[in-house]
Amino acid sequence: MKKWLQILLCILTVVALCFIFSNSLKASAKVQSTKKRVVKTVEVVLEKVLDRPVSLDKVNDNTISKIGHLLEFFIFSVLFTSAAFSRRGLYGWDSFSGIHFPCAFVALTDEHLQNLGKGRSCRVSDVIIDLSACIAGYALSCTIFYFWERRKKRGNGPSGS
Repeated sequence: MKKWLQILLCILTVVALCFIFSNSLKASAKVQSTKKRVVKTVEVVLEKVLDRPVSLDKVNDNTISKIGHLLEFFIFSVLFTSAAFSRRGLYGWDSFSGIHFPCAFVALTDEHLQNLGKGRSCRVSDVIIDLSACIAGYALSCTIFYFWERRKKRGNGPSGS
């Protein structure tokens, strides 16, 4: 893989990690205002797509938090796994533990950092959601790199094989 792409993936992984940790350090009031802005933005987008009024008032704040955790860690996992694969190649199950140990460390650190935010606490359910998102991101990255490697091998082999 091209060197510039490997560097870009590493930088984007660090940026995603900083984003996750910065969200963990926010106070409860700041998190609530962010959730409200996200819900309002989603409502506006859905109204334009569906061409009718949409209200997400019944959506639970807890649900929004869980979706946020899923998205953050899914994106982090895709970037981290892609950066690792681009550097080392695809090693199958050997890479699973090498990728998920740091992901588990990040998930646990994220939850402990939330204790530092005013009015926030850590939850085991969030760690489980974070790790589930990491596994999904890993699976997507494995699939992408499998087809990438397969395409490269076909391009180097004899035609018609």
